[in-house]
Amino acid sequence: MWKKSVLCGLAVALCMVVSGQKVIAAEPVGGRIDHRFNTSGATRLSVDFRIEGTQNGYNYYSLSPFFDGVNYGLYSGIQTTPNGPLYIFSVWNAESAYPENGAYSVAFSGEGVGYSLRKVQPWSLGTTYTVTLKREGFDAANNAWRWSSTITNISTGESTKLGEIPAPAGVKTMRTGAVFHERYTGLTPVCGTTTNLEKTSLTATNLKSDKPVSFYGSPTPGGVFASAACKPFVHFTGSSTKLVTGTGMSLGEFNAILAPPAPPPHTPAPSTQSVTRTTPTQIASENSTPQTLPATGDTIMDEATLNILAAQNARNNNVLFASIGAVFLTMGSAALYIAKNPFVLRRVPKLAAYLDLK
Repeated sequence: MWKKSVLCGLAVALCMVVSGQKVIAAEPVGGRIDHRFNTSGATRLSVDFRIEGTQNGYNYYSLSPFFDGVNYGLYSGIQTTPNGPLYIFSVWNAESAYPENGAYSVAFSGEGVGYSLRKVQPWSLGTTYTVTLKREGFDAANNAWRWSSTITNISTGESTKLGEIPAPAGVKTMRTGAVFHERYTGLTPVCGTTTNLEKTSLTATNLKSDKPVSFYGSPTPGGVFASAACKPFVHFTGSSTKLVTGTGMSLGEFNAILAPPAPPPHTPAPSTQSVTRTTPTQIASENSTPQTLPATGDTIMDEATLNILAAQNARNNNVLFASIGAVFLTMGSAALYIAKNPFVLRRVPKLAAYLDLK
């Protein structure tokens, strides 16, 4: 395993015994910040990670719970390595692993023994990823419950299940654990400067479990980060599940991560509707052709244009009413003439018969 101190980050002591093997604390160049939680009896656990700063160096960001009833557990997260960015999932004391989606399996030793699933996977700074640990089905061949890790890019919705690893027999649920940010190896940093200390930050939010879950204590720096000169910036807001860590950066840079600049005000996109501007000249001209707007169009007219349109409508109404009056006047005159001269209708026999005129 590339990590050298994850178990020490989860334990109060600087070293512990796992399956009879002594686990040594972080190398002198290593450092960690972890914040512990309780979630006894859990079969599903997740957290959101957003990483800022750099993808260079040797940094690891993980969700690391223990199993109930034993002093070992599992972990999964995102790692930077000399071979590129990595998704990783490991279970201590496991004896087999079943990779999926392009991941590969490897047995590890040196900090206990077990199996790991890894996938070289590009990931983006400033993007939120959800790491989910979940108990899968019972593996009768191994007499054990299988556990899986899935890492989801929240921006794209793309989920990568690394595969499944059978835990040792008798292991059924998770308990205490930690959200973990570790600088696990590399050149020795010159504390008090950013020399050989990568500028990196982890924001962990939305810690969720299928059992009650709560943080306890305070975020704890260890290894090289325990020294005053190399101490990282850590922000945790009491009852919330938001943990922010920062290494190799100034206080101003860390505060910018805590409270990023507000986005610029929203500017509506330019309208795509067709707009016809009708001018007084177009209306006044007898030869102009009226413009027809699309169904979604708008007509923009100024006050002079509206006055001209009103005058034109008034003239049109006067002509209409005069025409209707002339029609009625003509019809009335005709009726009066016929009443006085019925002999006119006798010239039209069918009409005269219809009117019963003699």
